[in-house]
Amino acid sequence: MRPGASGRVCLALLRILFKSAGQREPCDGVEPHKEPYMPPVGNTLDALLPLLQPHQPELHLNASVVEVAEPSQLAELAADPRIRRYLLARLSDTAALVDPGRAGDLETALLEAGHTPKVLAGEWQ
Repeated sequence: MRPGASGRVCLALLRILFKSAGQREPCDGVEPHKEPYMPPVGNTLDALLPLLQPHQPELHLNASVVEVAEPSQLAELAADPRIRRYLLARLSDTAALVDPGRAGDLETALLEAGHTPKVLAGEWQ
């Protein structure tokens, strides 16, 4: 038997069984969904980069943060293994904490991936 032929035979047998019992086929009258299903961005972000939820307020000096305009952009960055390795956790839907001391490596990875990061530096006052 050719590959996939057994599945067609089983489907044909099911159709015969349903018709002989006077029942409609399970899929009769059901229109298949034409649009590909995309999960909500929040669920995608939770799966790719967990939200940082400290038990008490924390202060991080000289922390590096990636900030994007849209949550879908952060999901795109977190889905790329070349970039994800430098992201520790999500601070919000549009910001992520960068591994300490790896901001330069992250900037290089972003440039190599075709992104154009805007790098800001400053001291906390």
